[in-house]
Amino acid sequence: MIHWTPEQDRQIQEMVNSGYSAERASKEFGCSKNAVIGRAFRCGLRFNSQRVMGRAQSISVRFSKEEDDRIRELAAKGLRGRDIAAKLGRGRQSIFTRCRLIGIVLVDSRSQNNEEPKPVERPALRVVSNNIPKMVEDWLRRNGGARKFEARCSTDYGYLKFYLEEHGVVLSLIKGSPVLQTGSGRQRKVEWNEVFRVADKFRVAEGLEPILRGVAA
Repeated sequence: MIHWTPEQDRQIQEMVNSGYSAERASKEFGCSKNAVIGRAFRCGLRFNSQRVMGRAQSISVRFSKEEDDRIRELAAKGLRGRDIAAKLGRGRQSIFTRCRLIGIVLVDSRSQNNEEPKPVERPALRVVSNNIPKMVEDWLRRNGGARKFEARCSTDYGYLKFYLEEHGVVLSLIKGSPVLQTGSGRQRKVEWNEVFRVADKFRVAEGLEPILRGVAA
C-alpha cells in the first residue's frame, strides 16, 4: 500500500494540469496506474479530463517546444497518434488535440490519405406490380402452377396419424415431438418434415399431390 505525502499530492496536481496521462504519472511515481488514478480521484482530480471535483473546468495541456518538434518528427515518419502518445507518455486524445492546434495531420486522420467513404452496397430493387392478376400469373409461372389436394388432405396430426396407419406406419407424439414406428421396428424421433416425406412416398405412389413441394410425382 502506498502512503501518499502532501508533496506527492502536489506533484499529481501539477501533472494533471500539465496534461500528463495516468500511465506517465505512474512511471514517475513507480507505482501502478490504478494507484495514481485512485489518489488523483481522492484529491478531486482526473487525468486527461475536463472535470475537476465534479465541475467542468478547462485544463490547459502544455506541450514544450521539444515535444512539438518530437511530434512533428514522429508524424513525418508515419507513426500513428497512439504510437506518438506512447513515446511521449501522453494521452492519445491530447496528442490529437495538439496536432490540430499546430497543424499536423496524422496518418490516423482520414484527410491524410484522402480516403473517401466507401459506397454502401444496397440490394437491387425489385419492382412489384400492383396488378393482382399479373402477380398471380407470375407466381404460377415461377412455382409450377396451382397445387391440387383432395378435400380431406391436411397436415393436421390427426389426419397424418390416420393416413400413415393405413400404410403400416404408426405416428405418435412424445413431449410434442413426432415419433414414427414402422411395423415392429423401433420408434424413432423425427422432425415434422420427415413425417411429411414418409407420407409423400405413399401419396406419390397413389397419384396424389405430395405435401412437400418438389417431391416427384
